[in-house]
Amino acid sequence: MKEFTFTWSIENISYSWHKRREKIVSPKFFAPPIQFSAWTLRLYPRGFENSDYLSLFLRRETDTACDNLTVNFELSCISADTSPLQARCIPETLKTFTKAEEHGFGELRFLRRHDVFGRRKALYLPKDTLTLRCRMWKDEDDNEFGESFGRTRLTIERIISVENIKPEIPMYNIVEILSEIQNKVLISINISSSCEDKLDIRIYRINDKLMKSTTLNISFVDKRTERKLCEHEIVWFGGPQNEVFRLPFSGTLQCAENDNSEASNFEFITEVVYSTGEETKIIEIGQLPRVPEYFSKYIFSYVPSGKLADYPSISKDLWNLYNDQVLCDVELKTQKKSFFVHEVVLCARSPVFLAMLTGEMKEKKNKYIEIEDISADTLEKFLFFLYTDVFEDFDAAVDLYYAADKYQVERLRLLCSSHLIENVDIDNVCESLMLADQFNDCELRRKVDDFILKNEERVFKSSSWKKFADEKSHLAVKCMLLKYEEKENQCPTEIFEKISRHPKFLDELRFLYQKQIVSDTVIKTASASFPAHKTVLCASSSIFKDLLSNDSREKSIDFIEIEDLEDDTVSRMLLFLYTNSLEDIQWDTAKKLYHASVVYQIYRLKFDCSCFLLENLRVSNACDLLLLAHEHSDDRLKSAVEDYICVYDEEIFTSDEWTKLSETNLLLSSETMRAKYKKIKETAIR
Repeated sequence: MKEFTFTWSIENISYSWHKRREKIVSPKFFAPPIQFSAWTLRLYPRGFENSDYLSLFLRRETDTACDNLTVNFELSCISADTSPLQARCIPETLKTFTKAEEHGFGELRFLRRHDVFGRRKALYLPKDTLTLRCRMWKDEDDNEFGESFGRTRLTIERIISVENIKPEIPMYNIVEILSEIQNKVLISINISSSCEDKLDIRIYRINDKLMKSTTLNISFVDKRTERKLCEHEIVWFGGPQNEVFRLPFSGTLQCAENDNSEASNFEFITEVVYSTGEETKIIEIGQLPRVPEYFSKYIFSYVPSGKLADYPSISKDLWNLYNDQVLCDVELKTQKKSFFVHEVVLCARSPVFLAMLTGEMKEKKNKYIEIEDISADTLEKFLFFLYTDVFEDFDAAVDLYYAADKYQVERLRLLCSSHLIENVDIDNVCESLMLADQFNDCELRRKVDDFILKNEERVFKSSSWKKFADEKSHLAVKCMLLKYEEKENQCPTEIFEKISRHPKFLDELRFLYQKQIVSDTVIKTASASFPAHKTVLCASSSIFKDLLSNDSREKSIDFIEIEDLEDDTVSRMLLFLYTNSLEDIQWDTAKKLYHASVVYQIYRLKFDCSCFLLENLRVSNACDLLLLAHEHSDDRLKSAVEDYICVYDEEIFTSDEWTKLSETNLLLSSETMRAKYKKIKETAIR
C-alpha cells in the first residue's frame, strides 16, 4: 500500500470572516507516495451551498504526475488526542482528479456548524483550533508511507481597555479603542447617565476597514468589591456597527453620588477581539508526533473510555460534592422543594445570584433564596447546568430559557435558543414566536419568521395558529405581513458563534478566584496568603474535605496553613483547582505540583501533572521520572516509564543518569531491568 496523510490545523477559527462560498485554503502539500502529486484542502467555514454546514474539499494542484489520477481518500476532523470525530471516505472508483480543477472533490455537508461552534465546541475546537486530516492511499504491492503537517492562523487582535470612572448624575465619559496593529482608533464608546439605575451606551465606528469579525465585551466593575455591576457582549459578522443601548445599573449610582471621595471606585472595562482578514500558513514535512503507546496506556488506565468528556475536572468534582450534600451553604426554595447548593457556584454562574449574595439584600444574611416562578423540576435541571456546563435535556429548553434569562446565565440562554432555532416546526412555531417576542431574541425571531414565510400555508391553516391568532392578534398580523415587507440585506452573526465566545464555567470560576469574590478561607504559607473558597478546596482534595466537612458557622476554619510547599507551587496548585489548567509549566514545576497532588490527594492535578511529564519524557529525564514515581508509590506512572525505558533501553542504560541512579538506588535500577525483560518475554509470548 502507498499512503500519505496530511493534517491541517486552523487557529482562531471562531473569528473566521468568510461568507458562504468563501474558502480557507491550506498550505500546498506534496504526497511522494502518490506520484509526488500536489494538493490543497479547501474549507468553507459557512458552507459552499448551505450555511448550516462546513464544507471540505480535496483539490489537486499543478504538478508533474500523470494528468488523470485516481486515489482513495478520507477526510476527517480529529480531536486533541488525534481520534476522529467525523470522517468521510471516498473510494478511488468514484473520483478522478485532474490538475488544477476548479473545486476538487469532498463533502458539502462535512460538519454541522451548530456542533463545531456550539454544543460540542470543547471537543471540536480545543484552544479555538480546528484540526482536519486527509488520508490518501492506493492499493499497490509496494509499501510507502508519508506524512506532513500544515497550519493556518487567522490573524486577530485583542484590545483590552480599563478606564477609571467616577459615576455622577449627570455623567458623560468617552472611551476610545486604539489598535496597536493599525495605530488608529477603531471604536469610540460614549457612556452617559441621567438617572440612578441606567447607563446609556453609544458605540460609534471610526476605522473598521480591517475588522472582519468582531466581538465587543463591556463590563462595569466596582473596585471595592470586585463585583461586576453590569455586562454586555456584542458580536458582529464584519466590522462594528453604530449602536445605542441601555444597561441596568440598579442602585450603584446613588451610592457613588453620596460618596465624597475624589478617587474613582469604578472601572469601565472593554475587550475587543477582531480578525484582520489576514492568514499565515506553515507547512512541515515529516512525521507528525503520535501519542506513544506507553502514554495512551497510562491515560486509559485512568479513563477507560478515552473520551474527553470523562476526564477528571472541577465541574465533576463540584457536582459530586453537590450530590453528596457536603458544605452546601445556600438554600434555594421552590413551592414544593428546597435545594441546598454552593454559594461559589451560584455567584460564578449568575450575576443575579452574585448581587443577591454579595449586595445589601436579605439573601446575603440569610443564605436563603425563594424561587417563586420556576418549578422544582426545572430548577433541578438548571442547577445541573450551573455545576457541569452541560445542556442535554432538550425537552426542557423553553423552561430553561426562561430560568436562564431571569438569572442572566447567558451561555445557557444561548444554548437553549440555539436548540429552539434548530428545531422550529409546525407544532412549536407559535410557542417559539411568543418566546422570541417576549425576550427580544433576534436570532430565534429571524428563524421563526423564515420558517413561517417558507411554510405559510401549512402554518396559517394549523389549529395552533388559529388559537395563537386569537390570543396574540397583533403579533400574528405582523407575521402574516412579513412577505410584503422588504427584507434587510444582512449577514447576521450566527448564535453558535456567540456561544463559542461566551465565557464557560471555568472562565467564570477563574474570575471569582482572581478577584477574591465571596472567598471564605485563606491558604497561608510561610510568606504569603491566598484567599480561596472552601467549596472548591473540599471538592478537589480529600484532605481538605476531611478538614472542612466538619466546618460550621459556630466553629469556622478561617485559614489553612501549608508549610511544606513553596509559594509558587501553592499559587499554581490553587489556580489549577479553579481552572483545570497548568499554565506556563516546566519540568521541575510539574514535579513539585505532582508532589503537592499526592500530599493533598488532588486526583485530577496528579493526573494532569503525570500526563505533562509523560508527554515530555526523554532519554535524559527518564531516570528522574522513574525515581519520582517510585518515591510516591505510583505504580501506574512507574509502569509507563518502564515501558518507555524498554523502547529506549540502550540509550538509557548507557547514560550517565542511569549510572547515577544505579549508584544511589540499586534496588530500583535492578527492578527496572527485570521489568524490561519481563515485558520482552510477555511480548514474545503474545
